[in-house]
Amino acid sequence: TLVAFERWLEIRLIRAAHRVVSVSDPIVNQFRQIARETSLDSRKYHTLPNGFDREDFARNDPPSCDPTRLTIVYSGLFHSSTTPVHFFEAVAGLIEEGLLPGEVVRLQFLGVLSADVQVPPALAGLVECRGYVGHAEVIAALLASDVQLLIIDGSAWGKHAYRGKVFEYLAAGRPILALVPPDGVAADLIRESHAGVV
Repeated sequence: TLVAFERWLEIRLIRAAHRVVSVSDPIVNQFRQIARETSLDSRKYHTLPNGFDREDFARNDPPSCDPTRLTIVYSGLFHSSTTPVHFFEAVAGLIEEGLLPGEVVRLQFLGVLSADVQVPPALAGLVECRGYVGHAEVIAALLASDVQLLIIDGSAWGKHAYRGKVFEYLAAGRPILALVPPDGVAADLIRESHAGVV
């Protein structure tokens, strides 16, 4: 079958490679297991996490936050398995129960919000979808936020891979609200960095 052929090819490629590099230890270990290699040769298997460019943040003057608003910013794309629907439902529920005053909340999305995502009526006028924007504008929005929203799905990839935005969120230094697999690498990094709440 095609799947068996792909697995055979994957094993051959990993075994033949002089170096195997990925973004997290669990993925690197998974490659080692796929190839059925027991060697712990550190010269072959390497973890190279994503990062951020300090100059991107040095070029942005720290903006003044609006003390009358709670601005929550998400940077990036949503796809079929990563969606803000549950986050929207939670915020709408807090507003409807009177636990969060709707007039102070601003939810800002920098990237594409898929057409199948419906904003609840309780959040009408509170959600701002800015679409694709320049990188400097993303950094400025992160620095001006009160909370940075991180959403990662519960798939194996979601657990084992960092998202590039995680490191920019850390660099921005604003609190992170992480709706991520609690046993994943992103959750571990946020906890270890004391950068937010998982």
